Amino acid sequence: MVIYNPVSGRGRSCKSAGAIAELLVCVPCDVELVQTKPTSPTQWLLPKLQYDPDAIVVVGGDGTLRQIASIAKDTNIPVYHAACGTENLFAKSMAVSGTPEVVVEKIKQRATSTIDTATANDSFMLLMASVGFDAAVVADLAEHRGTSITHFSYIMPIVRQLLRWTVPTVSITVDDREVVSKQKGWVVVANSKA
Repeated sequence: MVIYNPVSGRGRSCKSAGAIAELLVCVPCDVELVQTKPTSPTQWLLPKLQYDPDAIVVVGGDGTLRQIASIAKDTNIPVYHAACGTENLFAKSMAVSGTPEVVVEKIKQRATSTIDTATANDSFMLLMASVGFDAAVVADLAEHRGTSITHFSYIMPIVRQLLRWTVPTVSITVDDREVVSKQKGWVVVANSKA
């Protein structure tokens, strides 16, 4: 199954998904091309996973990967990432190439890595979760986002947050033990070096 986000990479994901599908057909593999939907993946992806595909290739950015992984984590289906986003932090941290040839070769080799995931405030976390200025900028961008984003898309959210952001009060509990109690500051929990 090749899942692609049509707005990732300003449309590059569509071309990349097609190239990956063509290469997989030559392996030979049965391939289903699936476009992401604006609704929850539990509505459109979960029913497709009942057919137990051999692998899922996610063609998109970090957000698309997080969305798909949040559903696939409860299966034994390997997930491969063909990065087509703005930052591609997951691909950078895992040192994976998003080129169609490399992705297909990894699938043929069944090359996988197991990674830790987490949940923060009932939201699935693949790379990181944060509270602070960074999180405020990302939330602002999401609120005002059109379709594709570039590095320039962050300028206005940064400006808006510089003008109105206040340092939050945070408490942190790790393994049922409170390690920070009601202190002002930022928190970044990362599953990545990138």
